[in-house]
Amino acid sequence: MNLVGKILVVALLVMSLVFASLTLAVHATHTNWLLRVTNTDKSKGQQGLVQDLADRDSELQRKTTQLTDMQRLQERTLREYEVRVAQQESQNQELLAVRLNLQTENTQLAGKLKEAISAADTSAKLLEKTQEENKVIREENVVTKKARDDNHTQLVAREDELAQAKGEWARLEARNKQLLAQLAQYRLALQNANVNLNLQTPAVQGLVTKTHTTEKMVEINLGTDHGLREGDLMDVYRLGTTLASTAYLGQIRLFKMDKTTAVGSVIPDKLKGTIQENDHVATRIK
Repeated sequence: MNLVGKILVVALLVMSLVFASLTLAVHATHTNWLLRVTNTDKSKGQQGLVQDLADRDSELQRKTTQLTDMQRLQERTLREYEVRVAQQESQNQELLAVRLNLQTENTQLAGKLKEAISAADTSAKLLEKTQEENKVIREENVVTKKARDDNHTQLVAREDELAQAKGEWARLEARNKQLLAQLAQYRLALQNANVNLNLQTPAVQGLVTKTHTTEKMVEINLGTDHGLREGDLMDVYRLGTTLASTAYLGQIRLFKMDKTTAVGSVIPDKLKGTIQENDHVATRIK
């Protein structure tokens, strides 16, 4: 064997060792990927990826359930807290109202106490003054008694005069009614005789006794005995507690009457408000 053959033999030996080392290295680092994915037996090595994923899904489901429970618990706790807060606020409002009432009562009682003290001082001063005045009154009592007797005598005389005046007033009032009735009869007789005297309507006042809204008519408690006649105009108004609250309602024209009552039609152009029972009527408003 020559030198070249020896070199080739040595090279072949070295190459064999190199490839053997590579083979051992590949074998040592080789991974069984099927077992790595599907292994469920830990005695055969690391747990498979499928089982890891299942375990992680189970853990995730458990964590999700815990999170949901915690959220529900948190919502329930929050609702309970809101209810308690609302109850507390309501109680606070009630307590504030009670406190305000107590403060108001205290203020009123303090004012009353102050007034009572002031009244007591005033009463004491008044009592002292009254005692002093009593002495003067006793001295003036005799003079007052005499003046009282004189005034009583004058009062009796004035009562007699008043009784006479009342009798005269009643007589004149009866005479006035009689004259009004006669005037109404004369007017009726003159109207029947077609005599136009153009007599002035007397100033009288009365009340609305009934209304007819649909027919636009009203009834009043005045008639021919009061000097009224058909065609007379009457003003209608409603009295208030003050002049500002007194309202003018309109005007009516009388077209039917007897001795003590009359019926009038509402004049649309003069109507200023709704006419009701017990409203006042007058030939002129004073």
